[in-house]
Amino acid sequence: MARRCIVVLLTLLLAACATPDSESPPASSSPGKTPLRGAGERSQAGVPVTVLAVVDGRTVQFANGARLRISLLAPPEACWAADARAFAEAALLNQPVRVSSVTPGEVNLELADGTDYALLAVQRGVLRAQGASGRFVDAEVSAALEKRGLWGSPCNGVGTARPAPVTSAGSGS
Repeated sequence: MARRCIVVLLTLLLAACATPDSESPPASSSPGKTPLRGAGERSQAGVPVTVLAVVDGRTVQFANGARLRISLLAPPEACWAADARAFAEAALLNQPVRVSSVTPGEVNLELADGTDYALLAVQRGVLRAQGASGRFVDAEVSAALEKRGLWGSPCNGVGTARPAPVTSAGSGS
């Protein structure tokens, strides 16, 4: 009986080892393009993909139609949303990036020179970090202290621009 159990266990173990890895992405149908199959799925490591459109400072669409959010970035608020989008377009639009998945629906983007896009955006004060620590917190504190981007005027780190002080005009009497 024990021998039969060992044989069954070994058979199951061998069958499990022979099963293809479900995490492995399929081979790319065209050289140089990564098949981003959907939100949260892994792309082929090291294969650049092209950013086709920028939705906002932290959401992009790839040439294959996949639309994903960039990890560790807070949503841009009204005061700096236009600047965040302009920065993302300048840094990412029609550029090859390397993509790695962190959590479902979110990705990390590495620029052609190896720069982490999210960290660069936080360093420049274009976007705030969200759910991040270490280098991201240091970058955000530095940007705030130096009043870069959203930390400077007119936003001053607040989601809506502060209105200019109202001055009363003389009544002329």
